[in-house]
Amino acid sequence: MPKKKLRFIFLLSTMGLGLLLIFAILIALQLVPNPNSGHRDKVHSVQLRVFYESQCPDSTSFLRTQLEPLWPDLLNFVNVSLVPFGKASWKQVDDDDFVFRCQHGMLECALNQAMSCAEELIRPKRLLLPLITCLQQSFHIDKLHQCANAYAPADVVDELIQCSSNSYGRRLLYQMGLQTKNQKPPIYYVPWIEINGQRNADAEHNLKQELCKTFNHSTCPLN
Repeated sequence: MPKKKLRFIFLLSTMGLGLLLIFAILIALQLVPNPNSGHRDKVHSVQLRVFYESQCPDSTSFLRTQLEPLWPDLLNFVNVSLVPFGKASWKQVDDDDFVFRCQHGMLECALNQAMSCAEELIRPKRLLLPLITCLQQSFHIDKLHQCANAYAPADVVDELIQCSSNSYGRRLLYQMGLQTKNQKPPIYYVPWIEINGQRNADAEHNLKQELCKTFNHSTCPLN
């Protein structure tokens, strides 16, 4: 057989073995579990939603004694939504504007609006709860300036303060109201705490314990 033909056959066989080797490596990589991917799916599968009021003593106690000690480590494992509205109500006065009536008076409405703006604007989210707890049960809306300058990113302080008194902020509070009013069963108490879509009354006083029950880990990842 001519040497050129032998070299050609050898080249084809070598290429074939190389392709088979590459294919085998790719298959093996697909079969090896990624230690981070499974953990990532699990830690983001837990949903925590807290319905509260800015002037409610029980809400304040929960935020400061249950949620705050777990924050911000909690954000590595749980998707957290804070919904400041509670037993308030609203009336639409224009196509895109609203007036509100709150259980603890107009100051609560103003603070609920400021907190709705914070939920929308504050990033990274680890900065959100310190601002919320700073505002919680404040005696005057002017404390917003102090709390915003202390905890909000500098580039959103002015926007946050404006949002807290304009129609955009009222629309955000209206959205919080819709979330609250659309709850089934209806919310009759705050703080109303949901874990993975189900109300968990025990979480008001044992949040860490109730969250730990939801993790598929041998040990709870929350410190």
